[in-house]
Amino acid sequence: MGKYKVIYLDGENGRIKKFCPICKESRRNVIEPVAVFIPENVNLNDLSENEINKFGTCIFHCEKENKIWIENFEKYKEWKKQREEALKEGKSFDKYFKIKWNEDLVKEFWRRVRAYRFAVDYVDLWIEAGKDWNNFKKLLINQENSPENDEIEKDKEIIEFNFNSFNKKNKNIYFFGDIKFPSFESISLEYSESIKISETGNFWYKKEKVIFKNTADFREVIFKNTAIFVGATFESKADFGEATFKNKTIFRGATFENTADFVETTFESTVIFAIRGENKIFNFSSINLNEKSYIEIRGLKTTKLILNNITNHTKNFMFFDLKLISKNKEASNKKDEKESNLEIKNSILNNMKFINCDFSEAEGIEIENSSLTRVEFINVDWGRLQKKGYILTLKNQKKQEMFTDR
Repeated sequence: MGKYKVIYLDGENGRIKKFCPICKESRRNVIEPVAVFIPENVNLNDLSENEINKFGTCIFHCEKENKIWIENFEKYKEWKKQREEALKEGKSFDKYFKIKWNEDLVKEFWRRVRAYRFAVDYVDLWIEAGKDWNNFKKLLINQENSPENDEIEKDKEIIEFNFNSFNKKNKNIYFFGDIKFPSFESISLEYSESIKISETGNFWYKKEKVIFKNTADFREVIFKNTAIFVGATFESKADFGEATFKNKTIFRGATFENTADFVETTFESTVIFAIRGENKIFNFSSINLNEKSYIEIRGLKTTKLILNNITNHTKNFMFFDLKLISKNKEASNKKDEKESNLEIKNSILNNMKFINCDFSEAEGIEIENSSLTRVEFINVDWGRLQKKGYILTLKNQKKQEMFTDR
């Protein structure tokens, strides 16, 4: 079949200039050039105009379930067909298949992601440097945990492209929306004084802090392979609304300091959260979990957990060591200033489990139009919720034993 390489229609070196329509439609802060994929032994000049016009999206938004990206694509198609037929007939399908990705294209994809994320973080420094590359590198040296100059020098062209393409209004937002992610590269982390440093990775250069400093927009993203956010810190809002995780999802050691939105998100395999630090709002809503789903969320400390419009069919939907934090500890004893810290509306949470959880600071829990049949609260500290004035708010609930506390 042969391997493929990518050429960008960026107007450089005599190439035509053509930009990605999906970037434009989604109002992304950088509009990427169209990516053309051709065999390694073919030049762009060898293609006719019609052949070039068949390519219409950038490397981020192009389809990746094909022979260009997957080297064992024919075997993958056969495996996928067997899987779909089995699921259609209601049969179990446990046959494992390992996709062999085109490593060069995957590396190029992540090189471009990394350069874009870096540019979002340092665009203000670029402006301060008078948009001069040498001045920028001099200022960068003084930034804490900045990458080595030789690393970014390799990506100078892409970084400058991003710097000079940002629109002023949204330059400080990571727009990852609608991107189809192939395989994640592995991340190893070095822990030093609780600072997480990237050694090898995907979004970060070596020696950078593993931090998303700005709002991270992952809406409608498709993660084709295992999605790894080990040790990552989201300092601003993290939005994974309508994202699709097709394989294992790992947020081990992750920190969500602001709002984390997982609304209408699709998880097709195992999901593991092991969360560090405190979080303002964790919104896990409008999600369908089938019998084979496995969702494990550990260590979440939040002022507001939202579990609305969830339909749960698995016995493996579990919160471990969840702590509900008072929004205003000084005013927490005043009845008229209490707000619910846990909100459950229009949900079927049957067989869900809360294990070793601390609700002692919670001002209230609100449950409305929901079923909690066989939901278990195991070793939960209810704190003041047991006292008068700190009771569960139940709206439109049947008078029945909805859950078990033990």
